[in-house]
Amino acid sequence: MVMQSLWGGPRETAKRWIVSEADCKCRIGRDIVLLDTPSASPPPRRRQEKGRMKKVLSEKGFTVLELVFAIVIVAILSGIYFSFMDSYRTARVGEQAAKVLMLAAHVQEDFFAKQHHYFDAEVSGNGGDAYLVTPDGAKTDVAVPPNVVLSLKTRGKEQTAFSGYAFFSGSKVLHKYDSETGKMTTVPRSQDDSG
Repeated sequence: MVMQSLWGGPRETAKRWIVSEADCKCRIGRDIVLLDTPSASPPPRRRQEKGRMKKVLSEKGFTVLELVFAIVIVAILSGIYFSFMDSYRTARVGEQAAKVLMLAAHVQEDFFAKQHHYFDAEVSGNGGDAYLVTPDGAKTDVAVPPNVVLSLKTRGKEQTAFSGYAFFSGSKVLHKYDSETGKMTTVPRSQDDSG
């Protein structure tokens, strides 16, 4: 005796036509197992295929909602990534401006040791790298990278003190140096008239 379901396959899920209780041999959960049932006729083919299509679609692949959630998650993560990268780039460029200012301060101190006065300078690396040049025309090792502005201003009649600032043109911070204190400070550019 071979046990078959109503349509012949090995125990298919039954949301099928039930002929009568007398034709059913046993019930197991949602499956109906029948013996030879010559009087049982399957439902129309169209209805059976639609049921199968729904079952196949629900078991394989992704739904549109799942894809939308995946796209939203990827968009949020990429937004976070790009904001961190932008802040990292801004910090790195701000560090370059601070480094340029400290190198320029060392050049000023060396020049003061030889000439007994400081000099004024305005350098902007707009087209590429520009170099700080002393008043006697000597090119220094201070390279001002693109989009970094360096300004050195002397104070007093004898030019025995100077102040300087440097910033990246897209940055919101300004680095200041004062020769009398020997310290560099960082302030927001909106609070400064020279930036």
